Amino acid sequence: MGPSPPPNRRLVYGTAWKRTATADLVFTAIHAGFTAFDTACQPRHYREDLVGEGIRRAFAEGALKDRSQIWIQTKFSRPSAQDPETAPYDMHASIEEQVHASIKTSLHNLRHKADLDASSDGSVYLDSLVLHSPFLDFKDTLTAWLAMSTYVPQRIRALGVSNIPHSLLLDLYDAVDIKPSYVQVRFHPETNWEIPMRRFCASRGIVFQAHKVLKQKQEMLESELMGEVSATVGVSRHVAMYLCVLGLGEYMSAVSGPKSVVHMKEDIEGLEKFERWLAQGQNRTVWDEHVARFKAMIGEE
Repeated sequence: MGPSPPPNRRLVYGTAWKRTATADLVFTAIHAGFTAFDTACQPRHYREDLVGEGIRRAFAEGALKDRSQIWIQTKFSRPSAQDPETAPYDMHASIEEQVHASIKTSLHNLRHKADLDASSDGSVYLDSLVLHSPFLDFKDTLTAWLAMSTYVPQRIRALGVSNIPHSLLLDLYDAVDIKPSYVQVRFHPETNWEIPMRRFCASRGIVFQAHKVLKQKQEMLESELMGEVSATVGVSRHVAMYLCVLGLGEYMSAVSGPKSVVHMKEDIEGLEKFERWLAQGQNRTVWDEHVARFKAMIGEE
């Protein structure tokens, strides 16, 4: 069983689709209190290089002093998810070569200090490398996973997988020696809120990273339950939604990607406020009742 994420890393700052604003947003998010970041070596949707720039800026000005203060996750994206003109590897190379080239780029992009040699300095590492999506052929998925595994635990601390159906996750888990420590999947009614997958992850100590938690959830955000959580804890309805999702289990985390400093602080301060509230009086019992109602709302017994 892997460790559950500490409270200050249960909300991960997502960096997709932020383009040239990425460095400034990452830097701002660090100042707002985010300590966990998710990106990908996929220029089509991410500027991994600018994520690193924002992190290095925070180190240079003293907001961060030690690499352990920040948790960094990136992804290896298969060729079909890349644009040929911006792919971080030769589109015609072997899968193993593509994995190695992508990781080399990620280590360089995400080094926390500009003068570090990412190819040899042991202080440059990734906390998590995620297979962005499985290959169409399961054998190719295993090939990529085995190549990723060669970096664990030195240059890469743990592996994960995203955009994977439950049945394929079971196959992958059974087939590999280095098990996934993280699974990042959309939290949505179309997939029954991934109830079976989340239960499997919890039983194996795998952290389930829920993403798109707020997207197309207007009815849920406006529900009586979110209003009660918002009023009881003293947070916004958006933060109430994150709290309910995190309340589904100790191995739950969520990806959040606000672009305004107001919303960044709202997210982080909301989590901190919740932790203080939870420790008071009979609030644990009150919270358990809220979570039970949320589970009923999504059809989870």
